[in-house]
Amino acid sequence: MRISSIIEVVEGELKNSPSISFVYKIKTHINKVHEGDLFIAKNEEDIPIAIKKGAFGIIYDFEIDIIDKEIAWIQVANINYAISKLIRFKLSNQDLKAFYCNKITFELLTLFVKYNDEKIKLISNNLDDEIELMESIENFDTIICQDKEILNNIYPNNKNFNHTQYAVKNLVEHSLFETTFSCGKNYFSRLKLPSLYINHFLEVYAFLNNEVDTNRLKKLRSFKPLFIDKYFKMIEYGNSDKFILSQIDESIAVFEINHLKNKYKYAKTYIFSKKTSQIDKSMVDYFVNTLHDMKELLVNIKFNAIYVVGFSQEEIEHFITKNNTKALL
Repeated sequence: MRISSIIEVVEGELKNSPSISFVYKIKTHINKVHEGDLFIAKNEEDIPIAIKKGAFGIIYDFEIDIIDKEIAWIQVANINYAISKLIRFKLSNQDLKAFYCNKITFELLTLFVKYNDEKIKLISNNLDDEIELMESIENFDTIICQDKEILNNIYPNNKNFNHTQYAVKNLVEHSLFETTFSCGKNYFSRLKLPSLYINHFLEVYAFLNNEVDTNRLKKLRSFKPLFIDKYFKMIEYGNSDKFILSQIDESIAVFEINHLKNKYKYAKTYIFSKKTSQIDKSMVDYFVNTLHDMKELLVNIKFNAIYVVGFSQEEIEHFITKNNTKALL
Protein backbone atom coordinates (compact mmCIF):
# COMPACT_ATOMS: atom_id res chain seq x y z
CA MET A 1 0.00 0.00 0.00
CA ARG A 2 1.37 3.38 -0.96
CA ILE A 3 2.26 5.89 1.75
CA SER A 4 0.32 8.62 -0.06
CA SER A 5 -2.83 6.45 0.05
CA ILE A 6 -2.40 5.70 3.74
CA ILE A 7 -2.08 9.41 4.56
CA GLU A 8 -5.29 10.13 2.69
CA VAL A 9 -7.20 7.27 4.35
CA VAL A 10 -6.21 8.12 7.94
CA GLU A 11 -6.40 11.88 7.34
CA GLY A 12 -2.87 12.16 8.67
CA GLU A 13 0.13 14.42 8.14
CA LEU A 14 3.45 13.19 6.78
CA LYS A 15 6.06 14.75 9.09
CA ASN A 16 9.12 14.09 6.93
CA SER A 17 10.29 13.26 3.40
CA PRO A 18 10.97 9.51 3.53
CA SER A 19 12.98 7.56 0.98
CA ILE A 20 10.33 4.80 0.84
CA SER A 21 6.92 5.17 -0.77
CA PHE A 22 5.04 1.98 0.18
CA VAL A 23 4.57 -0.59 2.94
CA TYR A 24 3.67 -4.30 2.78
CA LYS A 25 1.45 -4.94 5.79
CA ILE A 26 -0.04 -3.04 8.72
CA LYS A 27 0.73 -4.13 12.29
CA THR A 28 -0.54 -2.95 15.67
CA HIS A 29 1.46 -5.33 17.90
CA ILE A 30 5.19 -4.72 18.20
CA ASN A 31 6.03 -8.44 18.44
CA LYS A 32 4.50 -9.03 14.99
CA VAL A 33 6.37 -6.28 13.13
CA HIS A 34 8.58 -7.36 10.21
CA GLU A 35 10.63 -5.55 7.61
CA GLY A 36 8.46 -3.48 5.31
CA ASP A 37 5.50 -3.15 7.70
CA LEU A 38 3.63 -0.04 8.76
CA PHE A 39 3.52 0.06 12.56
CA ILE A 40 0.64 1.76 14.38
CA ALA A 41 2.14 2.98 17.64
CA LYS A 42 0.18 3.63 20.81
CA ASN A 43 3.23 4.41 22.93
CA GLU A 44 6.58 6.00 22.27
CA GLU A 45 8.63 3.12 23.72
CA ASP A 46 7.63 0.70 20.92
CA ILE A 47 8.77 2.91 18.07
CA PRO A 48 12.57 2.29 18.29
CA ILE A 49 11.85 -1.46 18.48
CA ALA A 50 9.65 -1.28 15.36
CA ILE A 51 12.35 0.62 13.49
CA LYS A 52 14.99 -1.92 14.52
CA LYS A 53 12.71 -4.67 13.18
CA GLY A 54 12.57 -2.93 9.81
CA ALA A 55 9.30 -0.98 9.87
CA PHE A 56 8.88 1.22 6.79
CA GLY A 57 6.47 3.61 8.47
CA ILE A 58 5.02 4.73 11.81
CA ILE A 59 1.55 6.07 12.55
CA TYR A 60 1.16 7.86 15.90
CA ASP A 61 -0.99 10.49 17.62
CA PHE A 62 1.49 12.06 20.07
CA GLU A 63 4.51 14.31 19.86
CA ILE A 64 7.84 12.59 19.22
CA ASP A 65 11.19 13.39 17.63
CA ILE A 66 11.89 11.75 14.27
CA ILE A 67 14.77 9.33 14.84
CA ASP A 68 14.95 7.75 11.36
CA LYS A 69 14.37 10.04 8.38
CA GLU A 70 14.38 7.20 5.85
CA ILE A 71 10.99 5.82 6.92
CA ALA A 72 7.57 7.51 6.88
CA TRP A 73 6.32 9.28 10.01
CA ILE A 74 2.56 9.87 9.85
CA GLN A 75 0.91 11.81 12.65
CA VAL A 76 -2.87 11.52 13.13
CA ALA A 77 -5.35 13.22 15.45
CA ASN A 78 -6.60 9.96 16.97
CA ILE A 79 -4.97 6.55 16.62
CA ASN A 80 -8.17 4.53 17.12
CA TYR A 81 -9.94 6.56 14.45
CA ALA A 82 -7.01 5.92 12.12
CA ILE A 83 -7.25 2.16 12.73
CA SER A 84 -10.97 2.09 11.96
CA LYS A 85 -10.40 4.15 8.80
CA LEU A 86 -7.72 1.73 7.58
CA ILE A 87 -9.94 -1.27 8.21
CA ARG A 88 -12.86 0.44 6.46
CA PHE A 89 -10.64 1.15 3.47
CA LYS A 90 -9.47 -2.47 3.29
CA LEU A 91 -13.05 -3.75 3.45
CA SER A 92 -14.54 -1.20 1.08
CA ASN A 93 -13.77 -3.24 -2.02
CA GLN A 94 -15.08 -6.49 -0.55
CA ASP A 95 -18.58 -7.89 -1.05
CA LEU A 96 -19.36 -9.10 2.46
CA LYS A 97 -22.23 -10.09 4.67
CA ALA A 98 -22.01 -8.15 7.92
CA PHE A 99 -23.99 -8.57 11.13
CA TYR A 100 -24.03 -7.06 14.59
CA CYS A 101 -25.34 -9.17 17.46
CA ASN A 102 -25.81 -9.16 21.22
CA LYS A 103 -23.06 -10.32 23.57
CA ILE A 104 -24.55 -13.72 24.38
CA THR A 105 -24.92 -14.55 20.70
CA PHE A 106 -21.33 -13.47 20.10
CA GLU A 107 -20.13 -15.73 22.91
CA LEU A 108 -22.02 -18.65 21.39
CA LEU A 109 -20.55 -17.90 17.98
CA THR A 110 -17.04 -17.94 19.43
CA LEU A 111 -17.71 -21.45 20.72
CA PHE A 112 -18.77 -22.78 17.32
CA VAL A 113 -17.44 -20.70 14.43
CA LYS A 114 -13.74 -21.53 14.64
CA TYR A 115 -14.69 -25.17 14.46
CA ASN A 116 -17.19 -24.67 11.68
CA ASP A 117 -16.58 -22.23 8.86
CA GLU A 118 -13.45 -20.26 8.04
CA LYS A 119 -15.53 -17.96 5.86
CA ILE A 120 -17.03 -16.41 9.00
CA LYS A 121 -14.87 -13.86 10.81
CA LEU A 122 -15.71 -12.63 14.30
CA ILE A 123 -14.65 -9.04 14.98
CA SER A 124 -13.88 -8.19 18.60
CA ASN A 125 -14.43 -4.79 20.20
CA ASN A 126 -10.67 -4.18 20.12
CA LEU A 127 -9.80 -3.22 16.56
CA ASP A 128 -6.09 -3.31 17.42
CA ASP A 129 -6.39 -7.09 17.40
CA GLU A 130 -8.38 -7.21 14.18
CA ILE A 131 -6.43 -5.14 11.69
CA GLU A 132 -4.28 -8.14 10.81
CA LEU A 133 -7.37 -10.36 10.53
CA MET A 134 -8.57 -8.04 7.78
CA GLU A 135 -5.75 -9.34 5.57
CA SER A 136 -7.47 -12.74 5.48
CA ILE A 137 -10.98 -11.48 4.66
CA GLU A 138 -12.06 -12.32 1.12
CA ASN A 139 -15.05 -11.60 -1.09
CA PHE A 140 -18.30 -13.16 0.12
CA ASP A 141 -17.01 -13.74 3.66
CA THR A 142 -19.22 -12.97 6.63
CA ILE A 143 -18.14 -10.66 9.44
CA ILE A 144 -19.92 -10.44 12.80
CA CYS A 145 -19.38 -7.93 15.59
CA GLN A 146 -21.13 -7.40 18.91
CA ASP A 147 -20.68 -3.62 18.74
CA LYS A 148 -22.97 -1.97 16.20
CA GLU A 149 -21.06 1.33 16.30
CA ILE A 150 -17.74 -0.35 15.52
CA LEU A 151 -19.31 -2.28 12.65
CA ASN A 152 -20.94 0.89 11.28
CA ASN A 153 -17.50 2.52 11.26
CA ILE A 154 -15.75 -0.26 9.33
CA TYR A 155 -18.57 -1.73 7.18
CA PRO A 156 -21.77 0.35 7.20
CA ASN A 157 -23.79 -2.10 5.09
CA ASN A 158 -24.73 -4.41 7.98
CA LYS A 159 -27.76 -6.09 9.53
CA ASN A 160 -29.01 -7.23 12.91
CA PHE A 161 -28.23 -10.90 13.57
CA ASN A 162 -30.83 -11.20 16.36
CA HIS A 163 -34.18 -10.94 14.61
CA THR A 164 -35.88 -14.35 14.87
CA GLN A 165 -38.03 -15.69 17.67
CA TYR A 166 -38.17 -19.48 17.58
CA ALA A 167 -41.04 -21.66 18.77
CA VAL A 168 -39.64 -23.96 21.45
CA LYS A 169 -41.62 -27.06 22.38
CA ASN A 170 -41.35 -29.91 24.89
CA LEU A 171 -39.11 -27.87 27.16
CA VAL A 172 -37.75 -29.76 30.16
CA GLU A 173 -35.54 -27.83 32.57
CA HIS A 174 -33.51 -30.50 34.33
CA SER A 175 -31.85 -27.72 36.31
CA LEU A 176 -31.15 -24.01 35.94
CA PHE A 177 -28.25 -24.96 33.68
CA GLU A 178 -29.44 -27.97 31.67
CA THR A 179 -32.36 -28.23 29.24
CA THR A 180 -34.06 -30.59 26.81
CA PHE A 181 -36.32 -29.17 24.09
CA SER A 182 -37.40 -29.40 20.48
CA CYS A 183 -37.71 -26.82 17.74
CA GLY A 184 -39.14 -27.72 14.36
CA LYS A 185 -37.66 -31.07 13.35
CA ASN A 186 -34.72 -30.72 15.75
CA TYR A 187 -34.59 -32.34 19.18
CA PHE A 188 -31.97 -31.31 21.73
CA SER A 189 -31.34 -33.55 24.74
CA ARG A 190 -29.81 -32.37 27.99
CA LEU A 191 -27.84 -29.42 26.66
CA LYS A 192 -25.67 -27.49 29.08
CA LEU A 193 -27.74 -24.43 28.29
CA PRO A 194 -30.04 -22.34 30.53
CA SER A 195 -33.52 -21.82 29.18
CA LEU A 196 -33.06 -18.05 28.98
CA TYR A 197 -30.45 -18.53 26.23
CA ILE A 198 -32.28 -21.13 24.11
CA ASN A 199 -33.35 -18.61 21.46
CA HIS A 200 -29.82 -17.22 21.21
CA PHE A 201 -28.57 -20.76 20.66
CA LEU A 202 -31.20 -21.52 18.02
CA GLU A 203 -30.31 -18.39 16.05
CA VAL A 204 -26.66 -19.48 15.96
CA TYR A 205 -27.62 -23.09 15.22
CA ALA A 206 -29.71 -22.05 12.21
CA PHE A 207 -27.08 -19.59 10.98
CA LEU A 208 -24.47 -22.37 10.97
CA ASN A 209 -26.81 -24.68 9.05
CA ASN A 210 -27.49 -26.91 12.05
CA GLU A 211 -23.85 -28.00 12.12
CA VAL A 212 -22.54 -27.36 15.62
CA ASP A 213 -20.94 -29.49 18.32
CA THR A 214 -23.39 -28.97 21.19
CA ASN A 215 -20.85 -30.46 23.62
CA ARG A 216 -19.03 -27.15 23.37
CA LEU A 217 -21.87 -25.51 25.30
CA LYS A 218 -20.07 -26.76 28.40
CA LYS A 219 -17.62 -23.92 27.77
CA LEU A 220 -20.31 -21.22 27.78
CA ARG A 221 -19.28 -18.70 30.44
CA SER A 222 -22.53 -16.76 30.78
CA PHE A 223 -24.80 -18.05 33.56
CA LYS A 224 -22.26 -20.76 34.34
CA PRO A 225 -22.26 -21.83 37.99
CA LEU A 226 -19.25 -22.32 40.23
CA PHE A 227 -20.25 -24.94 42.77
CA ILE A 228 -18.67 -24.55 46.20
CA ASP A 229 -18.64 -26.57 49.40
CA LYS A 230 -19.11 -25.32 52.95
CA TYR A 231 -15.43 -24.34 53.10
CA PHE A 232 -15.79 -22.01 50.10
CA LYS A 233 -13.81 -24.37 47.88
CA MET A 234 -14.76 -25.17 44.29
CA ILE A 235 -16.06 -28.67 43.72
CA GLU A 236 -17.28 -30.64 40.70
CA TYR A 237 -20.33 -29.50 38.78
CA GLY A 238 -23.57 -30.32 40.58
CA ASN A 239 -21.96 -31.78 43.71
CA SER A 240 -23.26 -29.10 46.07
CA ASP A 241 -26.41 -27.14 46.86
CA LYS A 242 -24.35 -23.93 46.81
CA PHE A 243 -23.20 -22.11 43.70
CA ILE A 244 -22.02 -18.70 42.52
CA LEU A 245 -22.94 -16.93 39.28
CA SER A 246 -21.27 -13.74 38.06
CA GLN A 247 -21.50 -11.17 35.31
CA ILE A 248 -19.49 -8.09 34.36
CA ASP A 249 -22.04 -6.68 31.92
CA GLU A 250 -24.79 -4.96 33.91
CA SER A 251 -27.46 -5.19 31.22
CA ILE A 252 -26.94 -8.95 30.96
CA ALA A 253 -26.86 -9.17 34.77
CA VAL A 254 -30.37 -7.69 35.04
CA PHE A 255 -31.63 -10.26 32.53
CA GLU A 256 -29.97 -13.15 34.37
CA ILE A 257 -30.98 -12.01 37.87
CA ASN A 258 -34.63 -11.81 36.87
CA HIS A 259 -34.40 -15.29 35.38
CA LEU A 260 -32.69 -16.66 38.50
CA LYS A 261 -35.30 -15.19 40.83
CA ASN A 262 -38.15 -16.48 38.66
CA LYS A 263 -36.82 -20.01 38.22
CA TYR A 264 -35.22 -20.44 41.66
CA LYS A 265 -37.75 -18.59 43.76
CA TYR A 266 -37.87 -21.08 46.64
CA ALA A 267 -34.11 -21.16 47.17
CA LYS A 268 -32.08 -18.81 49.34
CA THR A 269 -30.63 -16.45 46.73
CA TYR A 270 -28.63 -13.28 47.34
CA ILE A 271 -27.40 -10.65 44.90
CA PHE A 272 -24.01 -9.01 45.48
CA SER A 273 -22.64 -6.10 43.46
CA LYS A 274 -19.46 -4.11 43.29
CA LYS A 275 -20.11 -0.69 44.81
CA THR A 276 -19.06 1.06 41.61
CA SER A 277 -21.74 -0.75 39.61
CA GLN A 278 -24.60 1.27 38.13
CA ILE A 279 -27.11 -1.57 38.46
CA ASP A 280 -30.53 -0.79 39.96
CA LYS A 281 -29.96 -0.76 43.73
CA SER A 282 -33.35 -2.36 44.37
CA MET A 283 -32.07 -5.57 42.76
CA VAL A 284 -29.05 -5.89 45.07
CA ASP A 285 -28.87 -7.31 48.60
CA TYR A 286 -25.25 -6.40 49.37
CA PHE A 287 -22.78 -3.93 47.85
CA VAL A 288 -19.08 -4.74 48.31
CA ASN A 289 -15.74 -3.26 47.34
CA THR A 290 -13.88 -6.56 47.03
CA LEU A 291 -14.48 -10.29 46.85
CA HIS A 292 -12.92 -10.55 50.31
CA ASP A 293 -15.77 -8.36 51.61
CA MET A 294 -18.25 -10.73 49.99
CA LYS A 295 -16.58 -13.77 51.54
CA GLU A 296 -16.78 -12.24 55.01
CA LEU A 297 -20.50 -11.67 54.59
CA LEU A 298 -21.12 -15.18 53.24
CA VAL A 299 -19.72 -16.75 56.40
CA ASN A 300 -22.84 -15.57 58.21
CA ILE A 301 -25.42 -16.14 55.45
CA LYS A 302 -27.24 -19.36 54.69
CA PHE A 303 -27.62 -19.53 50.92
CA ASN A 304 -28.06 -21.72 47.88
CA ALA A 305 -27.27 -19.22 45.12
CA ILE A 306 -25.10 -16.12 44.99
CA TYR A 307 -25.16 -13.82 41.97
CA VAL A 308 -22.27 -11.35 41.73
CA VAL A 309 -22.32 -8.23 39.53
CA GLY A 310 -19.12 -6.46 38.55
CA PHE A 311 -16.65 -9.33 38.98
CA SER A 312 -15.74 -11.84 36.27
CA GLN A 313 -15.92 -15.58 36.70
CA GLU A 314 -12.15 -15.70 36.29
CA GLU A 315 -11.70 -13.26 39.19
CA ILE A 316 -13.99 -15.32 41.41
CA GLU A 317 -12.31 -18.59 40.47
CA HIS A 318 -8.91 -17.11 41.27
CA PHE A 319 -10.14 -15.71 44.58
CA ILE A 320 -11.72 -19.00 45.67
CA THR A 321 -8.58 -20.92 44.70
CA LYS A 322 -6.28 -18.59 46.64
CA ASN A 323 -8.46 -18.02 49.72
CA ASN A 324 -9.71 -20.51 52.27
CA THR A 325 -12.30 -19.66 54.89
CA LYS A 326 -14.05 -21.16 57.85
CA ALA A 327 -17.17 -23.19 57.24
CA LEU A 328 -20.15 -21.40 55.71
CA LEU A 329 -23.63 -21.76 57.15
